[in-house]
Amino acid sequence: MVFRLASAVSGVALVLLAGAACSSPKDPSTADQATSVAAVTAPGGAALLVNEVLANEPGAATSGEMIELVNTSAVAIDLTGFTISDGVTVRHTFGATTLGAGRALAIFGGAAGVPAGLTNAVASSTGSLSLGNGGDTVTLRDAGGVVVDAVTYDATLASSDGVSFNRNVDGSPAATAWALHTTLAAALASPGKRTDGADFTPQSPPPDAGAPDSAGDSAPDSAPPDAGPNAGDTGPLRIVAGNLSTGTQQSYDPGEGIRILQALKPDVALLQELNYGAGDDASVRAFVDAAFGTSYQYVREPGVQIPNGVVSRYPILSAGVWDDPQVTNRDFTWARIDIPGARDLWAVSVHLLTSNAAARGAEATALVGYLQSNVPAGDYVAIGGDLNTGDPALLGILAAVVDVNASVPDDQFGNVNTNASRGKHYDWVLVNAGLEAYQRPTRVGSVERPNGLVFDTRSFSPITDAPPARATDSAGVAMQHMAIVKDFFVQ
Repeated sequence: MVFRLASAVSGVALVLLAGAACSSPKDPSTADQATSVAAVTAPGGAALLVNEVLANEPGAATSGEMIELVNTSAVAIDLTGFTISDGVTVRHTFGATTLGAGRALAIFGGAAGVPAGLTNAVASSTGSLSLGNGGDTVTLRDAGGVVVDAVTYDATLASSDGVSFNRNVDGSPAATAWALHTTLAAALASPGKRTDGADFTPQSPPPDAGAPDSAGDSAPDSAPPDAGPNAGDTGPLRIVAGNLSTGTQQSYDPGEGIRILQALKPDVALLQELNYGAGDDASVRAFVDAAFGTSYQYVREPGVQIPNGVVSRYPILSAGVWDDPQVTNRDFTWARIDIPGARDLWAVSVHLLTSNAAARGAEATALVGYLQSNVPAGDYVAIGGDLNTGDPALLGILAAVVDVNASVPDDQFGNVNTNASRGKHYDWVLVNAGLEAYQRPTRVGSVERPNGLVFDTRSFSPITDAPPARATDSAGVAMQHMAIVKDFFVQ
């Protein structure tokens, strides 16, 4: 099993690292101390702050330069497309990243600068923060280029090797003064953490907000809450299932499937026939980076002809493969994901046989057994992929673990069918009743479908609402299936 955790906000504090050397300091600021735009808020009114800056890295390795952000609000913030600049140019652009309520995120100049054991850290997308020791300006902008927060500092706050300067009071949106870290705590710096070394945590974590028992939840609302880093958050969850390979090699190399995934922007994707490039880890990582973003994590079964995979913007806590008893060229690939809210999501990518109903029934029975044996009571379940059928008998088997009578996605014309000719219903996103209770309409551009979307670029209109997808993508060579999209707002 290939299991790689890409950089992602883990829900505690995330560190951004800057990597290239900065050989000459920039012009010093005339300010007596660092200043910050006070009470500047991110879109939606959520206060997002630059909280700590380490401009004078330890030693000579500028990969240790660091900028820490803190979300002081009670809601998660989507940082996708946000940028961090120094006084010269953009030094970091966020891929698909969500920063939970009350959490921190740090960016280092380079991966080599991340302290050992600090798992919630990312490196600058350009390989350098290039912060001047003689003074500089750090500016955080949203995806539209609007300034969210900024801090200008002079040499007095960057003259000590390895010592950061910090908002004073730590993590406070009202604080406009800055101080050397060593005046606030014994440590020289505290990337991704409070000045005293404690984790940033939500200001007022809500109680377990699982789906009500009346909605069919198999566990009481008093079930043990999720202890993962996103516990207590609320937020959107878009699940996309897709057997979107094209060409003669059953792969994503031709590009149509990649463009469709880019257009749909999944939080969790359940993919079939996940072949790309040489099929090695580096190739699959390149695919995930291109189709989703560098912060996404994934799990994919190696060494088989047409592997299944799970890709997630939220942290994957554990993952693996369950044996498909009817076929040797793929298995059931699963991931336990720390989605927002009080419960984890068990996401399974499946690709059932085309041969006969009896074989598919045996596969479904095995899958149900795996889920019943492994998923804790109260957690969410999502099965997604190519079932190669809409047979009520097979759905009846899966009904032991998911709600098969729930909302069914369709296209703008009400067609629920998903194969290439749009005459058969092969592809599904099926979730348990607890998660289905939080289903909400799916919106892509100006198109909204109340039960989710069957995305067919040949008929989706206007296609300009779903860039960079092209009208011809769903007609790619050997494209046999459409993508399925369902949206939820978990609590």
